[in-house]
Amino acid sequence: MNRRRLNPVARRLAGRGDDRGQLILVAAAALAIALFPLVLAYLQLGYAGDVDAEPTGTDPESELTQALERAVHDAAAEVDHRTTSESGAGESTDDGGVGDGHIDSPEGAAAAFRTSASDDLKRIETAYVADGSAARIEYAPTGAETWIDDGHWRDGIAGDFSEPTAHGGVVIQERGGEPTVIAVAVDVHLRTPEATIDRRVIVHVPR
Repeated sequence: MNRRRLNPVARRLAGRGDDRGQLILVAAAALAIALFPLVLAYLQLGYAGDVDAEPTGTDPESELTQALERAVHDAAAEVDHRTTSESGAGESTDDGGVGDGHIDSPEGAAAAFRTSASDDLKRIETAYVADGSAARIEYAPTGAETWIDDGHWRDGIAGDFSEPTAHGGVVIQERGGEPTVIAVAVDVHLRTPEATIDRRVIVHVPR
């Protein structure tokens, strides 16, 4: 049987082709390694949730409290905008605080707060599902009333105004005819693989 032999030129060309194939594979691997951090960063930045409102540390109770405080402060600021906004002045809302109109009643301010805080509170609760934990946050009406009765509301500038009122766990104070959220009382139930924690949290909104 006759064996087909490649001439020296063909052998050199074949060898060069193999070398080029190896170089392409090496370059592709290096590029993939270089791009991995960029892809990871993109995925992290593209997440639609409110990262600041989600507990992510190793101390679930402390992280939940901090996230809860941020959610309360953000929602209170949104209510402030609707009670002081000149664009809505004179157009009092009758939707219980759900719409975008001007708010001029304590009840409307409390309802608007609950609506504004709803998404962040749900996000805080669901943030624990992945690691086998569970959290539940509920407003504490009696906690808000006790906080007022004990005089805690007098701290800071709030002491210069009339006594606030509690509306389903949300403490509202009238200031020059404008309802202002100054505190929120909630009951927190947190269950982790290590322990079960039940506590009442009063989040004071500094003014």
